[in-house]
Amino acid sequence: MEIKNIVRSNIKILMHQKKVSINDIITKYNISKSTMYKHLRGDLCISLEKLDMIKDALNVSFSLILSEQFYNINKNSKYANRKYYPNLNDKETYERNKTIYYHRVISDKKKTLQELGTMFNISRERVRQIQCEVVKRKLNE
Repeated sequence: MEIKNIVRSNIKILMHQKKVSINDIITKYNISKSTMYKHLRGDLCISLEKLDMIKDALNVSFSLILSEQFYNINKNSKYANRKYYPNLNDKETYERNKTIYYHRVISDKKKTLQELGTMFNISRERVRQIQCEVVKRKLNE
């Protein structure tokens, strides 16, 4: 297994074990939420500087984060391979999705994908994806 996948999985496992949320890390170390999610999904490699911040937030050593043995012991944990997308039960995410739906579907004065992306610090494509997800959910209700 690639080291980046081991690191990513170990961070997720440690976050769960230590009860450290993404919000705890991004607030303390001024990392953007979207960047943190990209790191945890594996879309973006974690720099040593950010890895050091995450290590400090989790109060663990580099060797534990990089440990293939730790990964092998915990790889069957549901947190090891958990996708890190915002949880729809999360109040912030719910409000964001509701706002995007309102401004893109319901409102007479529609906002652009770029305007909403800037408002929530996400890409235009992610705004479009959220809009599609919410519309599908509404259609299935």
